[in-house]
Amino acid sequence: MADITPGTSVGAVAVPGDNGDLRAVAVTVLPPGVRISERQVAWDLAPNTSMNDGPVQAVVESSGGRNLTLSINGQSVRLQVTPETPLVMPISAARSDLVVGATVLINAAPGSDGQLAVPRVTVSKDGVLPPT
Repeated sequence: MADITPGTSVGAVAVPGDNGDLRAVAVTVLPPGVRISERQVAWDLAPNTSMNDGPVQAVVESSGGRNLTLSINGQSVRLQVTPETPLVMPISAARSDLVVGATVLINAAPGSDGQLAVPRVTVSKDGVLPPT
């Protein structure tokens, strides 16, 4: 959590919280200098989940963890992050990291030819699983 400061790009899977804010289920912290495309869309992790991608505007300590304010397409989105929320930061990997038994998260979209295009594969390493 100490690496999350104003300007940090994050992607957060979240559910509606009790007070109208979002409660993070998982947060992906991008390495310094990496920018994320801002978006807020429905997500398929569980009912009522959303993906919330954007730079952090503000960080506020709270009794239940930290509250982040993200900037998403000109809107401020408040996000509650508890001490139990999984945090991950992607690092570079090699094809040799794709081994039998590894857990993977594959981002894919239909290409113009109808085939799935896969711009990125996230693979588990050293016991750390990809966020879902």
